[in-house]
Amino acid sequence: VLLCCVNWIKNSKIRSITFHGLLLCLIAPNVHYILTPKWLGFSPKMLIPNKELTAVENEAILYPINKKGVRLLSNNDPARGCFKGEFYTLTWYNTFLVNKLITNEVSLTEFIEAYDYYLVRKDQRYLYPDMFSPDKPDMTQAMLLVDEDNLYKLYKINKKQVPIISEDYKSPVIVTIDKHETRQFDNHYRQYRIIIEADKVTPGNADGRFQINWVNNGKYQCCSIEVFKLKEGRNTYSSEIIKEIPPHADRGVLFLTSHDHNPIQIHSFKLIGISKKNDYLSNELSIYNKKWPHLSDYSPSAGH
Repeated sequence: VLLCCVNWIKNSKIRSITFHGLLLCLIAPNVHYILTPKWLGFSPKMLIPNKELTAVENEAILYPINKKGVRLLSNNDPARGCFKGEFYTLTWYNTFLVNKLITNEVSLTEFIEAYDYYLVRKDQRYLYPDMFSPDKPDMTQAMLLVDEDNLYKLYKINKKQVPIISEDYKSPVIVTIDKHETRQFDNHYRQYRIIIEADKVTPGNADGRFQINWVNNGKYQCCSIEVFKLKEGRNTYSSEIIKEIPPHADRGVLFLTSHDHNPIQIHSFKLIGISKKNDYLSNELSIYNKKWPHLSDYSPSAGH
């Protein structure tokens, strides 16, 4: 009816002003009601997330390990929150993993070694305590308590570290970023560590570099790089654990190099493999990803 009345106005400017005025009269009361706390119990505060409802209590203890590529097994806390790595639980609706143990497909040691960390909530009962209680001898040997707060205990799983390449030189190898050496290896592990024994060639500042280039079928995928400063004299330097590895990389290229044109001399080095890729969990993920590729971009990082 109002629109018909507005259309009867012949002057276009007056008609436009009248139309927008009526529209404002219709909208204004609704805006007022929405922003008035008394309207049907609605409050503007409802539009602001309540931290008490959205906060995950394990966020603080998991913060130091909240990285892609980290596998966490949680015994009795299903809340993944914003954890960036792979989050697995032993809750009642996720019996697939535990059945591997019950049916003796894998041993407890094999089961635990597929993960990097183990989380237990202290104010809740343990799930499968006969197997996964931290007090059990097999569990005690397999992990180390690294953090604890009022609610949680966080354990780090002990990993077998296997030397893949190891070279020791009678005369040190002098390298720079331009005159580097490389070693290739098959990518059979989920994690790696590089250990280099090195020294300066000339006085002053000198930087070395831990570097692995990842390839698939001969095509470059990405690289893992970490820079370290050389101290005075001959010293041993160890990289952080290299975890973010392209899922489809079949080979790695290890570089022996300085970080710039300033040379360093390398006396020995080791490439260590940690956590084999063909553990039972990786195999199950591979089967899942082949069966449901549209649900996974190698979705360990997507959470479980």
